[in-house]
Amino acid sequence: WPALLPLAGAMLRGGSTGVGGAGALVDFGGEGDGGLAARQSRHFFEHNRIDFSQALEDGFRDSGLGAEPTVAGSSVVLDRRRDSALQRFADRCRKKLRKAKDEAAQAMVLALLVSDTCGRSGVHAADLVRKHLRLASEHRHGDTGELLLGDLLGDRVTGAKRRGKHPPTGAALVPHRTLLFKALADWLGL
Repeated sequence: WPALLPLAGAMLRGGSTGVGGAGALVDFGGEGDGGLAARQSRHFFEHNRIDFSQALEDGFRDSGLGAEPTVAGSSVVLDRRRDSALQRFADRCRKKLRKAKDEAAQAMVLALLVSDTCGRSGVHAADLVRKHLRLASEHRHGDTGELLLGDLLGDRVTGAKRRGKHPPTGAALVPHRTLLFKALADWLGL
């Protein structure tokens, strides 16, 4: 899978729905402009890729094609410290990956888990774009335009509703699925 990351970075950049725009500088979770997440976001913005050897840090943001990540706008934010749904999903993946025998099997299981929580594929994802737009508008922070990645996942719902006959699915598009897979692979040591 590491060979796919330049392609994944291009998908992440090319498919993002963020529009960005002029505004105040964004606070990267207390790291300031010099923090690692801010540098990673800037590098991704400038070079249109994330190197597979560079582990994503909490606070990374993708603002979309041509949108500066340090300016307030429509950013998708990857931050387990602020995003309980993302943390729950990472914990669930950690448990599931223990059963996989080797790294190839772990990567396949992780890809399946990401697809499942992001809205699945094929006929199950027929209305994915509409659902994505609805979830994004419901969960986007009004002041900053930020959208936590976990708000696009099925793991945003907990309790009996999640365990029901038809558990909720998410609605993350290709760029967000790519970001989620990369981050989890980094965090879980794949």
